[in-house]
Amino acid sequence: MNAAPRLQKDDFEALSEFRYQLRRFLRFSEDAAQSEGLTPLQYLLMLHIKGYPGREWASISELAERLQAQHHGVVALVTRCVKAGLVTRTP
Repeated sequence: MNAAPRLQKDDFEALSEFRYQLRRFLRFSEDAAQSEGLTPLQYLLMLHIKGYPGREWASISELAERLQAQHHGVVALVTRCVKAGLVTRTP
């Protein structure tokens, strides 16, 4: 059985740069959401609802997968967003 190849310095540099650029983009998005009075999670929830493939709604389970969050945490987030008038819940 062959061992996985070891990462070299240039591999680490490329990974570091990728993570740095990803974090810069995420920080920009977080700051933009907050400037509009939204939390980053509220923004992501609305993005994933509006951008769900093939329709403009998503189930709690689908949202939990997209957010990589626990089901009960997404239920609480949706409840807060409903109270804030950001989304509607339909059974």
